[in-house]
Amino acid sequence: MPISRRTVLVAAAGVVTPAIAELEPPAPAPESVSPSDLVTVHRGTLPIIISAPHGGGAKPSGGVARTKQNQTAGQSQFVTVMDTGTAELASLLAVILTRALGAKPHLIVADFHRRYADPNRAPDLASQDPVGAHQYAAFHKALRAGVDDIRAAHGRGLLIDIHGQKREPNAIVRGTRNGETVRALLKTHGDEALTGPKSILGALAAAGCRILPPNDGPQEPLAHEDLFDGGYIVSEYGSHNAHGIDAIQLEFGTEFRAPDRLVKTARDLATAVACFARAYLGLADPPPADEENRIDP
Repeated sequence: MPISRRTVLVAAAGVVTPAIAELEPPAPAPESVSPSDLVTVHRGTLPIIISAPHGGGAKPSGGVARTKQNQTAGQSQFVTVMDTGTAELASLLAVILTRALGAKPHLIVADFHRRYADPNRAPDLASQDPVGAHQYAAFHKALRAGVDDIRAAHGRGLLIDIHGQKREPNAIVRGTRNGETVRALLKTHGDEALTGPKSILGALAAAGCRILPPNDGPQEPLAHEDLFDGGYIVSEYGSHNAHGIDAIQLEFGTEFRAPDRLVKTARDLATAVACFARAYLGLADPPPADEENRIDP
């Protein structure tokens, strides 16, 4: 699966060639998506999945663009714009996190444009033709396989669903369906695992990022996700489901996805995810890297 657009960005970020090689996928396994599918899939060994459903810009051959007039009744929101920079952010995060934790996360990116299929919607709302439905199914087949792999190997894990938003351009917005999609995490470790200093959101706040809802907000902060509370992906694969894992939607404002800031965003996010993984997933630091191949997260 070609990843030339993201490979160029990774190289521009100063990430050394061996790190890019480590991210390259192996030959497709029988259960993998077809090479003709517009979905980038890298199977990892960490109990972490990084997904980016709205960062692709490709038109599937023969695909029909979705239109609001033809959407299934009940669609509350109709959006076809891509979340610029989120595919690149997800890929950079995977590379840097591989160095920080000494193993690879799962990475699943929709390379097809959202106007042809929306992976963050239920199947009956996601597309309007068989081509779009096929791409949608390929994305979710890979996501389901990643969740199942993590459950089989680790018992629990974390899905980070990366999105972009412009309503709060200088903020990162949390979406967990008011804590539902991280039910297992909260039951085991309490709210601190989602909003405390060693949480992803807490570490991002410590790096100077504005977080919404605020980590130090009302007494019951998990009940106040009123901007973006999490879409279909975290709802479908979150730990409130019998066959899910903890799942967090992160909506990055436009300032975080600007070309001159994207690398910093990825490094700050990787540092936050690594902090969380050590505190709540039981992952240890990898052996020290040699200076030639070292990457600071």
